[in-house]
Amino acid sequence: MPPEPPPLEQIIEQKLVACGLSSSGFTVTYQDELQSIEVVISDEVRATASLPAATLPAQEVTIRGRNEPMIVRTVAAAREISAMVNEEKVAAA
Repeated sequence: MPPEPPPLEQIIEQKLVACGLSSSGFTVTYQDELQSIEVVISDEVRATASLPAATLPAQEVTIRGRNEPMIVRTVAAAREISAMVNEEKVAAA
């Protein structure tokens, strides 16, 4: 019996890390019934990866264990991040 393929979230996480994002700075949520994916990226990781702030909606969230709220960016499609990273690499070349 062949092994089960990894969950979709894990595949997307691996691709985001390959794009240069720190795995501790984002979460991936897949809703099977809606077949939708949402990626939440900390603003710090967005800046480190040189992703443009203007193209990702910002939201301030309260995180348990932190004294101050954190700014996060949400992306509805993981391919948007890949496209932004690729554009940044081309611009830097």
